Amino acid sequence: MGAVLLFAAHATTQAALPTYRCTLLQASAQGGEVIPRAADRRAVVYGSTEYVGKPGRRATKWASFGQPQPLREPASSTGSEVLGIHDGGYWAGYVNDELGVAQPVLWTKGTPSYLLRLSNTTVRGMAHAVNFGGHAVGFNDLTAPEYHTQAVLWKDAQIFRLPGLSSLSGLQRNNEVVSSSAMGINKAGLMVGWSQQTPDGDAVPVRWTLDRVVHGLSMLPGHTGGMAMGVNDSRVIVGETHSYDSSPASIRAVAWRDKETRDLGALPGHLNSSAMAVDSVGHVVGWSESPEGEMRAVWWPSWTGAPLDLNTRLDTSGCRDASNQPVVLSWAVALGELGVIAAVGRQGNTALGFMLKPI
Repeated sequence: MGAVLLFAAHATTQAALPTYRCTLLQASAQGGEVIPRAADRRAVVYGSTEYVGKPGRRATKWASFGQPQPLREPASSTGSEVLGIHDGGYWAGYVNDELGVAQPVLWTKGTPSYLLRLSNTTVRGMAHAVNFGGHAVGFNDLTAPEYHTQAVLWKDAQIFRLPGLSSLSGLQRNNEVVSSSAMGINKAGLMVGWSQQTPDGDAVPVRWTLDRVVHGLSMLPGHTGGMAMGVNDSRVIVGETHSYDSSPASIRAVAWRDKETRDLGALPGHLNSSAMAVDSVGHVVGWSESPEGEMRAVWWPSWTGAPLDLNTRLDTSGCRDASNQPVVLSWAVALGELGVIAAVGRQGNTALGFMLKPI
C-alpha cells in the first residue's frame, strides 16, 4: 500500500511566500451567492452565480475586475455551473434541464454540448473535470435496476464506466454495484475520485489508470473513508481521508504520489483540514478548521510543505464585500497555473467568491 508519512513542518523563507490582492467576484443579483470552482492562467475564475429574472444559479466567468459574465447555455436550461476547466478552452460542468435536473455538459471554446449518458436509466449527471484533450470525468446517477452513482469518463465521443472497488481485493468486480464518482483527470489520463467498497459502505479515495483499472489509495491511520479531489501532471493527487465514527470526527488533508501517502496537516491549533486542488508545480489549496468550527482558507507551498492561512497572506486591503466590510476567507477551492486562487468567504449565510492574485 506504500508508506504513510505524518505531517512535519518544513521551513519556508518569508521572502518566498506570495502576497495576494483580493478581488470580490460580483453577483448579478443583489445579495446573490457566488460559488467559484476553477481558475485559469489568464486570471479568469469560473463557477456560478444568480441572475435577476432567471431561476437557479448560472455558469459564469469573472475576469480581473470581478464582473460576472454569463456563459452560453442551451435554450431549455434552468440553471448551470462550471465545475472544472482546462486552459485549452474546455469547461466541464452541468446544465439543469427544464425539470431542474442536472445533465453533464462540456463547453468547448464557449459552446456547450451535452455529454453522453450511460443508458436510458441515467437520471442525472455532472462533469467535474477535463484535461487538455477534452476528456472529461464525472458521474451518472442511475435508476432501476441499478440505483447507484457511477463514475464515468467521456472520451472521443464515447462514455465509459469507471469500475468501483471490490470489498475483497481492491480490484474490479463486475457483479458488485457500488457508488463512485471521478473528480479529476490529468494530461496522461490518470483519474481520481472516490468509490464505495460495499453498497452500504463509506466512500474511499481511488485512482483509475488510463486503461480504466481502479486502485484504492492509502488512508491515514485510523481513517475509514475519504476522497481524492484533484491530480496534476506530475501524478500528485490531493484530497482527504476521514473517520466520522471517532469523537471528535477526524478529517485530514492528504497528498498521494505513486506509493507515498502524506498527511498535509492543519493550521496550528486546528484539528481538521482538506485539500481541494493542486497545480502543475505542486502548490495545494483547501481549508483548515478549528475545534470551534472556524474555517480558514489555506495554501500549501508544496505537497510536502506546511499549510499557511491565506488570510495572513493578503495585502493591506484584505478581502471585502460589496459594502467594503472585511471578509474572512473560509476555504480555497482552485488555483490557476500562474498562481491565481479562487476562494470563498461568508457574510452570514451568503457565500461570497473572491479571486486572489499574487503581487
